[in-house]
Amino acid sequence: MRTLSYTELSDVSGGGSFLIPPTLAGLGALAGNTIIGIDNTVNSFQDAIAPIGVVLTAVSGPILGALHQFNDLAIYKVTEGLNTFAQALGGSITPDYHYENEWIHGIN
Repeated sequence: MRTLSYTELSDVSGGGSFLIPPTLAGLGALAGNTIIGIDNTVNSFQDAIAPIGVVLTAVSGPILGALHQFNDLAIYKVTEGLNTFAQALGGSITPDYHYENEWIHGIN
């Protein structure tokens, strides 16, 4: 058995930083999780107003329905790309996509 160094003790106890270790990987994970969190907020807002879009699509016909789906798909692709980048940075939050919730799985 040996005595731990200050650095080893700090790593084991979680010391050295309030939120994350001061490493490039830790900063990348923080940035990635921030991006995913913002994307999830945008998608949650879309989920919140989805019933309005569903009703408008139902009463307005196929042209507005196609525009509605295209708008949701465009936001989906942008947030999907940003989340892929964020996960490459080390982000570990699970993305939640409005497009999948409405158009693939269906609104509950």
